[in-house]
Amino acid sequence: SGVIVYQNSGRVDLRGTEITVKRQSRSGLEAGLSFSFADATNLGTGGSIDSSPRILGQANLSVPLFHKRLFASADLQYVSRRRTLTGGFAAAYVVPNFTLFSRKQGGRWKLSASIYNAFDELYGDPASVAHQEGVIFQDGRNFRVKFTYHF
Repeated sequence: SGVIVYQNSGRVDLRGTEITVKRQSRSGLEAGLSFSFADATNLGTGGSIDSSPRILGQANLSVPLFHKRLFASADLQYVSRRRTLTGGFAAAYVVPNFTLFSRKQGGRWKLSASIYNAFDELYGDPASVAHQEGVIFQDGRNFRVKFTYHF
């Protein structure tokens, strides 16, 4: 009938580990690093799970500026290649993001300005059965400014 139905894939065996290290100094400097390693298998077919990355990684650094009133932060996100429904692969990628932000310190206002996918990396994620493409390419560089007022 052409109707798309989503259902659990059956039994899955997922084995993995996650490692996270974070550090925050009294001066306000913050840094973190995390990695996840996973091996997902469909027990019904014996094959790997489509769209499931084997490795995810993230690194971040936040530096205080102007007596902890303004912060500059950067993060990198890594996703390993993933199998698509068409039998191909969505390539691995690393995407950097940068943010300047203030923290509420007695005042009611907070401000942040961010650049996502700062180097305009071309990358994509595996598509679902609802798409003809094997990979859906994601947006390039994005910019966001956010103002928050607390009552």
